[in-house]
Amino acid sequence: MGPIGAAPAAAELQMRVLVARGFGGGCETAVAASPAWGAQDVLAHAPWHEAEASRSRVRVLFGAAELVGQTTLGDLGVADGDRLTLVATSLPPVVTRAMAGQVKLWSPSSGECLRVLRGHASSVYAATFSPEGSLVATASLDHTARLWSARSGECLWTLQGHGRAVQSVAFSPDGGRVATASTDGTAKVWSASKGECLRTLEGHAAGLSSAVFSPDGHAIATASADGTARIWSADAATCLHTLHGHRGSVTSPAFSPDSQALATASVDGTAKIWMVSSGECVRTLSGHSGFVKSVVFSPDGQAVATASGDGTAKIWSTSSGKCSCTLLDVSESFITSVQFSPDGRAVVTASTSGMARIWATDGGKCLQTLRVSSDAVDSAEFSPDGKTVVTAHRDGKARFWGVGMTGCWRTIDANDDGDVVYASFSHSE
Repeated sequence: MGPIGAAPAAAELQMRVLVARGFGGGCETAVAASPAWGAQDVLAHAPWHEAEASRSRVRVLFGAAELVGQTTLGDLGVADGDRLTLVATSLPPVVTRAMAGQVKLWSPSSGECLRVLRGHASSVYAATFSPEGSLVATASLDHTARLWSARSGECLWTLQGHGRAVQSVAFSPDGGRVATASTDGTAKVWSASKGECLRTLEGHAAGLSSAVFSPDGHAIATASADGTARIWSADAATCLHTLHGHRGSVTSPAFSPDSQALATASVDGTAKIWMVSSGECVRTLSGHSGFVKSVVFSPDGQAVATASGDGTAKIWSTSSGKCSCTLLDVSESFITSVQFSPDGRAVVTASTSGMARIWATDGGKCLQTLRVSSDAVDSAEFSPDGKTVVTAHRDGKARFWGVGMTGCWRTIDANDDGDVVYASFSHSE
């Protein structure tokens, strides 16, 4: 399968398949296809209006088997004359956050505001869905975090106990616990079902920027302005390792998908990779000329991406520590976020230049530029199926884009006063 949006060469089209919309077969078209095609190639040539496809999660089925990720028609055994079925479901809800404190839930498909989460007394610094999508957690300057029902918008629990602003909030993989990080220098673990503080993680010498669970749920990583990160047991208030080595505040921690490694980003311009079991630093990723805002692992754990104040994002090999490509936005801007696509074949970056871009992870080619104004873009994120990107803009709007398609297909006025700084999909199925 070629780059996003690229059409296969005519010589590769070796068979004809029937593509039908839905199990009723209401619209069926014969399409010249290649065994090397993936789902996006099928959708690009299917009887499906591109705007309609981008607003839905479209599944490509061959019998009971689904064409997903890097799977090809050949992998599924599709032969000349076989029939594929396209089935659409609605995109999952999106949460938007404005710095002034407005948190809203939206339907991307209709553009309708589903819920407004009111209750915090000051700015909201973080908002995230629980893994199954039934809850939303928020963190605020008002020293509290809150848990909300995504269905009703009701505040279920106010998590009180921090002495200063709560900078981040994260759910455990099973959704049963919540971790908060505060500028009071502590992290706390809470019961998501009862709102009770289960334990407090103390030991940092300065405020925390983030606390995250490992994918297996056994560990928590914290990042601090004291220049260290720490790895804690998620089941006890025990610090397993203190990670020394950065020469400035640690801005972001991220676990590898297998929970065996931790990546950290720092204002010292580097990222580092550590072994969770020993706390040993095994890689230092040097090359940025400005602070590193965030770091994230690829879905297969073979690469990490970093976002920097030097106007670039970089992709690094986790095995060698070498930079495989540099993604340059524009001079005098900085990259506000970076995220891999679910299949790991692309990354999306957001920038203060007013642009978000989609890049190929192999080679760093810019595949798509997402821009409608000069207002800074504070976040950009793929939908769970990788077919849509949502961007958050300083002009008070969130926008939805079809991957490999032209233009923004929906704009929502998420904050009339401007400054939408975050937009994220629910990852529930």
